[in-house]
Amino acid sequence: MKLFYLSLMVIPFFISCSDTSTTNESSFTSSKISDSLPLNASNPYDVAGQLHNFLYETYYDSDSLSGSVSAISSRICQLAKENKRFMSFSGSTLPVLSDNRIEYILTNTSISQSEIIESSLIASASKTSLADFIDSVVLLSDTEDDYSVIYDFIVGYEADVLSNAALTIWDKKVILVTTSITRHSVYERKKRPKKNRDPEWDLMVGNIVAGMDGATDSIEKAVLMSLITGVSENSK
Repeated sequence: MKLFYLSLMVIPFFISCSDTSTTNESSFTSSKISDSLPLNASNPYDVAGQLHNFLYETYYDSDSLSGSVSAISSRICQLAKENKRFMSFSGSTLPVLSDNRIEYILTNTSISQSEIIESSLIASASKTSLADFIDSVVLLSDTEDDYSVIYDFIVGYEADVLSNAALTIWDKKVILVTTSITRHSVYERKKRPKKNRDPEWDLMVGNIVAGMDGATDSIEKAVLMSLITGVSENSK
């Protein structure tokens, strides 16, 4: 049954980091990535998911878990500044974030998903495929208890993206940053579900979309926007 279910979810393709960030990304990924869950050494942007998890775990291990977007944003940015791994990649300053932008994504998830996919990617096939990927991975996360099944689905999608010569370098970057954050986020949510009730997986869309929105500027911004949005979604 699972094999049939996954076969329905196969998504075919038909068809700005600075120089400093690229250098840091290469050195970070070469020394940190292995093949253990939830990592994927084949994704050249898997540092995004790793940094997301470093901050995710630190946030939920802390005592101050605020509820408003502004408070959550301030707390996560402070944790990022204190995190040597994040700052070794980001440099001396954090990217500029907009609480209003995150609020918009949270309150207009379906609309913002379409808008951000449209503005973030170049090829129409990339836009369709990523939209289908988001819908599929959220559904799979909601129905599948075994994380390894979800992991295999995401890694398979990433392999298709990497091997598709028709895709632009830009589209591959945005998609692979997004899938890395998604793969790591699902892993963390499976490990640490919302207290006292089941996680609301449909709310995870904002987490994914915000990361995609940030990826058009930098990996660091993708990580922070995704995490702030995801924590805000899950604190409701």
